[in-house]
Amino acid sequence: KNTTAPGAAAPAAAIKRKPSEEKVWLKRLPEESLRARMPRATIYSYAKNICEQSPKGPALFYYGTKVSHADLMAKIDRCADAFVAMGVKAGDIVSFLMPTLPETIYGLYALSKIGAIANFIDPRMDTVRIKEAIVDVRSKLLITIDLAYPKVEQIYSEINVKDIIVFSANDSLSPVARAYRKLTVKGPKIPYGPKLINWKTFLKKGAKAKSKEVPYEDGSIALITYTGGTTGTPKGVMLTND
Repeated sequence: KNTTAPGAAAPAAAIKRKPSEEKVWLKRLPEESLRARMPRATIYSYAKNICEQSPKGPALFYYGTKVSHADLMAKIDRCADAFVAMGVKAGDIVSFLMPTLPETIYGLYALSKIGAIANFIDPRMDTVRIKEAIVDVRSKLLITIDLAYPKVEQIYSEINVKDIIVFSANDSLSPVARAYRKLTVKGPKIPYGPKLINWKTFLKKGAKAKSKEVPYEDGSIALITYTGGTTGTPKGVMLTND
């Protein structure tokens, strides 16, 4: 006999499993896909394999700037060398306070190469949330877009990172687009110094360093991203290479 009142929640025993547990989408996949296995590889080695198959193929388009697969890997490796020069090791966490830009991609895969972890923070968050996201993971470095630096400046003494790297959305633009943006978008003044450097200085630090690719490890973390915080404080979600 059904004793549940109209509109009331069903008894726990009557609740079916969630679609994510039932994996209903598998019913629509061809047999070949069902038999396929995920490659046991880091995201760096997976990207490297793809790029080597088509080195001249286009990897990125960014407002007039085109980056081939070969160029992409060269930029990633150069970035990895710079991280090594800055003292980043396997297991370390580097925070990114920036939208998705070419430098975001270079940094993510560069950290994967050396076994470190990228911590992606939305620059639109308030300073309290930004500080928590950096401090909670004990971030070693912070990479921020220049437009978000005023927020970083407010919490500079509280985030306890070794160094801060600042870059501009102009850095990867074509010369024409860069000139136009400099006229239309005024970035904040950055007080650069030994512990606060720009992207170009960061890359130069890797000139005498050599990064080594770490092997794949089952369950190893590649990056941390955050939930939207719709029902509370945003939560950091750890994503593995798989």
